[in-house]
Amino acid sequence: MKILITGIAGFIGFSVAKDLIKNKENLVYGIDNFDSYYSKKYKEFRIDFFKKKKNFKFIKLDITNKKLLTKFFSKNDFDVVMHFAAQAGVRYSLINPEKYIKVNKNGFKFLLDSMIENNIPKK
Repeated sequence: MKILITGIAGFIGFSVAKDLIKNKENLVYGIDNFDSYYSKKYKEFRIDFFKKKKNFKFIKLDITNKKLLTKFFSKNDFDVVMHFAAQAGVRYSLINPEKYIKVNKNGFKFLLDSMIENNIPKK
């Protein structure tokens, strides 16, 4: 099964991928933009863990970049998409609400649009 995980370098994306990668029949693609809200050091460590696996591919990609996201989906035929990319942190949303709209609303919409345009199956 070809699986895409957004936010792969975050705690939840990493944890889910860690289980999925155990099944050698799964080909796991991970995307992340390495946003600096959480430690980039941890994110790099998590991606390095996966790079040793033959059934894993990482692409540095921001879901808010509609053009690149659409291009990425047009070149890949995923069976499943698991979406964990988001701007986290409630307190930060009070300081920078525009970022939450950009990532959590617009980025999610761009992801859904790309899935629809490329006929990703509903599960």
